[in-house]
Amino acid sequence: MAGLVVVLGLTGCGTVQQAYKPDHLGNLSDDEMDSGIRITLSPDKYRARIGDPVTFKLVIQNVGTEPVWLPGDPELLLTWVYPDGRRDNLIRGDKPLSDSVAVLLKPGQQRIEHSVVTTYYFDRSGIHEFRAILTAHAGQGQSWAGRAISNGFGVFFEAN
Repeated sequence: MAGLVVVLGLTGCGTVQQAYKPDHLGNLSDDEMDSGIRITLSPDKYRARIGDPVTFKLVIQNVGTEPVWLPGDPELLLTWVYPDGRRDNLIRGDKPLSDSVAVLLKPGQQRIEHSVVTTYYFDRSGIHEFRAILTAHAGQGQSWAGRAISNGFGVFFEAN
């Protein structure tokens, strides 16, 4: 009998995890710092029509107590989740940070970068959740190496 109870307990109903669908308009305030580096994302608008470009301001800040060398060419990835749960991304390619020259960020100091997302291919109205990921790999001298994830930010898009 005890064996039957164990078998029934192990073969219980499984749950299928649903795709994450954004439902929050505005700042999610859920960033993940790494080694004193914080990245904060904010769009130039909270609402837009599908097809309108959206410009994001990316603030990279040293929130630690020690100066940090930020490499000039870290990967800056902008990701988003569509209202139906699909995901997409854009690797910023218009210019590398600091023209590939490492920059010293003292405590409290920040760099501001911008990234533009064209939305003509967005196919659904609703909240799209954006996030930036800053990554730098070891082997770039004394520069910061890590992965900082920005806050999420929900922007509402409506069809034309």
